[in-house]
Amino acid sequence: MWGIITALVFPDTTETAYKSLLSQRLSNFCKQSLELLKHETTPQAYQMARLKFASQAVMSEAVRQAACIEDPHMQSMRNQLIRLTHSFMALGTRLYALSRVFFSLEAQRPSHQLLSHALDSISRPLVDLLQELVEDKLSSARVATYRRRVDFICLSTKLSIREQRSQLLAHPDYLALPTDEQQPLFELYETSAELLFRFTDCLRVYLEDYGALTDETNPQKWEQTGAIGSWQSSVNSLYALSCGLRASIIIFISYGMWYLSGWQSGTMFFQTAIIGLMLSATSPAPHKMIVGLAQGSGLGYLLGFLITFLLLPKVDGFPLMMVCVSPIFIIGTWLTLTPKYAGIGMGAMINFCFVASPANPATYAPEPFVNMALSGFLGMAVAAVISSLMFPPSGRWLSNALLKDLRMLVPMAAKDNLRDLSTKIDSRCRDLLHQIDGVTKGQDNVQTKLVSWYTSVSSVSHALIELRQLLAKLAVENRPTTAAERRWRKSLVHMQRALELLYSAPDKRHYAHALHITAHMINITRGQLEPESELFDDSPKRQMMSYLHFIYAALRDRAGPFKTCNAQLVPTMASAI
Repeated sequence: MWGIITALVFPDTTETAYKSLLSQRLSNFCKQSLELLKHETTPQAYQMARLKFASQAVMSEAVRQAACIEDPHMQSMRNQLIRLTHSFMALGTRLYALSRVFFSLEAQRPSHQLLSHALDSISRPLVDLLQELVEDKLSSARVATYRRRVDFICLSTKLSIREQRSQLLAHPDYLALPTDEQQPLFELYETSAELLFRFTDCLRVYLEDYGALTDETNPQKWEQTGAIGSWQSSVNSLYALSCGLRASIIIFISYGMWYLSGWQSGTMFFQTAIIGLMLSATSPAPHKMIVGLAQGSGLGYLLGFLITFLLLPKVDGFPLMMVCVSPIFIIGTWLTLTPKYAGIGMGAMINFCFVASPANPATYAPEPFVNMALSGFLGMAVAAVISSLMFPPSGRWLSNALLKDLRMLVPMAAKDNLRDLSTKIDSRCRDLLHQIDGVTKGQDNVQTKLVSWYTSVSSVSHALIELRQLLAKLAVENRPTTAAERRWRKSLVHMQRALELLYSAPDKRHYAHALHITAHMINITRGQLEPESELFDDSPKRQMMSYLHFIYAALRDRAGPFKTCNAQLVPTMASAI
């Protein structure tokens, strides 16, 4: 009956909710990108925005799956929607890489102002586009109108990069620098320009995919793209085991209390404990959710008593009866849609229905009512107490376990098959960030540690993937391998192993080794770069130099997880680059 009424009266499908979520997500992302490119944000504000986008990515994927189940039309677009999710994750990764450059330039020497001005000139057309996207209503039909303009911006960005490179090399301030400072500054320009172009190109791809949602001319287009890797969730085995063990203990205790006491309303006690477990199982913070359900059950029973024994005996007819019981559902629904009070609203509505369901003929017996309400509340309360005491998800053990899973994404990026690896790393990284953020709410120290590890893992893992892809490109080209080339490739393998070891077991010794070999890798790559006369797109080693610099910058990040080790090693390692 509820499904029929929902479909006929003010229908609101998950397809509509999903498309609205896509529009809002793109608008927020364009606003964040615009603030970064216009230097109107801070590293702290940007990191908080990244946490929010990670949560939105997990939520939008859940809504997409629900929409595909509900609507056959959405199911037929499954490949297209999955590709859209992947494009957005890649776009977010590119923006993050670009943000590290912008924030580092703002905090560095005055000579880096040359690079800042150059990047501002290159990104000016992109800034104008983002400004229009922020002000526009970003439906897929509207975004489709920007396709040609984005293609033109990508072309103009390439031309502008070459122009700004020539101006940098001829600038008096650049020529006035010592020779040993000119080369690192030029390489930093190459890295920054590469990241800016890749971000622009990823934006073009995403807007093309998003605009194609309204393309009905070729329904087989997305079926021809082949298999597309789906969202990769990450589940910690220790966490799953603790949840199962905690649920087993709650069921055993509640059933044992019912069996030993012979309580007439023991079925209600047992059922509400199980309901509380089920409803809290999918919550990011299960212990907080089940505590809210217990509080809501008490509120629901109290309101149920007042309505059943004070209001219902004084009304006559179905309309007045609905007027009496509707406020609890209106208030409960509003609370459920508010994340902070979702458990209270859900618990109030569910338990109100258990005890205050109008009967025909109506009965007003307070003793059975109180007995049932007491058993239901105790069931929720017992489940809440045990959940809070037995393996609490807010404990340090869980955050440490999930952080270890997060760190292990770097070894995965260094060793796994390259097919869909970037998507796998992206989705798992965001899913883990969402999980850890949910179980560490209010723990500022842990949250700061979380953001620093997430930042470092995301940077290094994607840079390693890019290096491996470029190395595979070199292998396909069958370039002749000299002794120097073989030593270079061997050093690259040693660097990957050093990074794997560092993130698997982080300590000062592993950090010093990884930092040293990364600096060594930059030095030996510098001597094998392709001539500057070649196009950057056709120069794999020059592109690899960009990602080597990016890995080194991630390890040296003053706000990163290795800042303690970095403070001790900066004087000795600064001369290595």
